[in-house]
Amino acid sequence: MSCPSRTTGACSLPPRIPPCTAPGLTSSGRSAAPAVRTFWRRPPIFADSSFPEFASIKLLRACWLATGCLLAVLPLRPAVAGGSGLDSLRQRLHTGPADTNRVLVLDELCWQLSNSDLRQATAYGKQGLQLARRLGYRRGQLKCLTDLGNCALYSADYLAGTRYFLAALKLAQQPPANAQIIGFAYNGLASLHLLQKEYPEAQRYLEQALAQARQRRSAADEALFAGNLGNVLRLRGQVAPARQQLTRALALYDSLGNALGQTSCLTNLAQLAYDQHRYEQARQYAQQAIRLAAADDNLYYLGVNYALLGGIEQALGHWAAAQQASRKGLAYARHSDNTEVVAECYADLASLSQKQGDYRQAYAWQQRYLAAHDSLLNTAKTEEIAALRVRYDTEQKELRIRTLTQQTQVQELRAGQQQRSQLQAVLLLAGAAVLVTVGVLAYLSQRRRLARLLREQHLRTRIAADLHDEVGTLLARVSMQADLLHQTQPAPNPAFERLLTNARSAAGTMRDIVWGIDAQADNVGALLDRMREHLDQSAAPAGLRTHLDVTGLDNGEGPLASELRQQLYLIFKEAVTNAVRHARGATALWVDLRRQAGRLHLSVRDNGQPPATGPRSMQRRAESLGGTLTAGPGPEGGFAVRLDVALG
Repeated sequence: MSCPSRTTGACSLPPRIPPCTAPGLTSSGRSAAPAVRTFWRRPPIFADSSFPEFASIKLLRACWLATGCLLAVLPLRPAVAGGSGLDSLRQRLHTGPADTNRVLVLDELCWQLSNSDLRQATAYGKQGLQLARRLGYRRGQLKCLTDLGNCALYSADYLAGTRYFLAALKLAQQPPANAQIIGFAYNGLASLHLLQKEYPEAQRYLEQALAQARQRRSAADEALFAGNLGNVLRLRGQVAPARQQLTRALALYDSLGNALGQTSCLTNLAQLAYDQHRYEQARQYAQQAIRLAAADDNLYYLGVNYALLGGIEQALGHWAAAQQASRKGLAYARHSDNTEVVAECYADLASLSQKQGDYRQAYAWQQRYLAAHDSLLNTAKTEEIAALRVRYDTEQKELRIRTLTQQTQVQELRAGQQQRSQLQAVLLLAGAAVLVTVGVLAYLSQRRRLARLLREQHLRTRIAADLHDEVGTLLARVSMQADLLHQTQPAPNPAFERLLTNARSAAGTMRDIVWGIDAQADNVGALLDRMREHLDQSAAPAGLRTHLDVTGLDNGEGPLASELRQQLYLIFKEAVTNAVRHARGATALWVDLRRQAGRLHLSVRDNGQPPATGPRSMQRRAESLGGTLTAGPGPEGGFAVRLDVALG
């Protein structure tokens, strides 16, 4: 079986390169090849079932390959006189006057610190922008706006990044126009749209940036924007235009002697060939990229391309070569702290071990993959929420601006047409406008609150579905494979029995997690169904007669807060489990759940000998709900656990 198609693409460049690797400052500015500054963001993860053995391998590849990396580059700038180190710049900042040179120092500090301390870099950039505006220093404003846009981009503050790049674009377009800043502003806006999966908008801005670079006959900028445009076209499935742009960028980088740019283009061309199942050509591109990365000691690109090469060799059926490439990719990815590629290599090695019949090693690799995958999934969901929030905030801001603008225009028109005798009518109209504005703002506030609640519920439902469909299915598959291996053993094997038990336990725990976060289960009926199911699966097989009494809960209907539902069920589950395991001689188990005077009362009791251990974890859960929990021998014998908590 062949490897799944890496349908979404490869990264252009690693995370931002430290300033020490960029060309140095000269008296006329930064060198002709601008310092490359890149960023890495992970897109949302989508499932794919084209690879039955490890369906999440394709999912993981989408995580680290889908978006690619636009090259976020700042325009060439003159050097700041004096020492180039951070200490020297800070010293000049404290001793120099508040003039245009101070603006340049603040901007250079923003540039340098954006690789290590985004908060401090942003603070310096804002100080420089404020001073440049006070001095009327247009060039300083452009530099600070561009640097602040990149800082916001690196920190995933899309709204602020859009504001800074649009401000730089507007100022640069004023006579005399600064074509280079216009190009970089377009590139920054394209980067922001790419990170939010808005590929048509990213393509539009990059085409404008590329036109500016060609008009200025700037080979370095044309190579940058052409490579970025090729990457976006590849993500949109436009293969021929993508190949044309990437090939053009590769030729320009070669003429400029820019090895890093060549490596980026070769990686993207390798991915493009892989997407078209042209594996031999993909291997040639990947090997060229590896040679260039090795010459520059670029651990990041070595990890990315060895991982890609491992997938290519696996698609060709070369198991030994695939395993060797994937192990190298894993080693380099670890050294460059590239978590996405590390997880990718774990998945490939698990697939290879399974195909070679080494199921124990496959299981070990798979466990490492799952640990890395969980982290990537959480990050992707967080970024998706942030992107949706930015879009919503932007729409609301534009709506408020349009509303206020229209109101201002109406008021100005009426003020010009009316005479002094109509002052009272104008005041009445103004009062009405204020009331309308208050009403609109109140409506928008209520709408935002409802929209937030709906987004949270939708997100919880989607996360629950993703966990159920991806991780739950994978755990079920591992359990089935462990059961099959256990049945084929000629004699009992404790190791396989433990593996089977752990797999089943993990599957059960995953079901509890999915149920706990699913917004559709936030009701009394779902809680009662879950309690009955647990009694049937745990107490009944242990020989205990079970009794579940429910009072005052509207026949299982009505909503129930998510936190209360989850903690109440976990306390119930632990109490039942303790009774099954530790209540010696017990024959029956009684569970009572009732609502009275705005409070919920849960009681779990048995008729066996009381256990020796105390309910510490149950006590902590009860305290987190603001309730009280008591546990001890019951008045009629046995052991009883009682919980009292406010329903609201």
